[in-house]
Amino acid sequence: MMVVAGQAFPLERGKKRRAIVKYGMGGLLLFLLIFVIWFPLMLFSLSSTIFVPDPPIDVTVNIKFWGYQVRSATLMPSLKTFM
Repeated sequence: MMVVAGQAFPLERGKKRRAIVKYGMGGLLLFLLIFVIWFPLMLFSLSSTIFVPDPPIDVTVNIKFWGYQVRSATLMPSLKTFM
């Protein structure tokens, strides 16, 4: 014997639902979907790299002023931290 969802859980078609029920369930399902997808990504991406500094190894600055171009570049040994 095969049970169809419409027979097991009878529900009137086109029945008006309250806005809180309609948007509440939709919002909850959307939040749950985002949480299920993003939580493992955030967990694994932050677990191995948290509190590990990643200092820059070089800096290049280009300034162009009325056709004159000034370019400055520096490498790791001459960079200083501010903190």
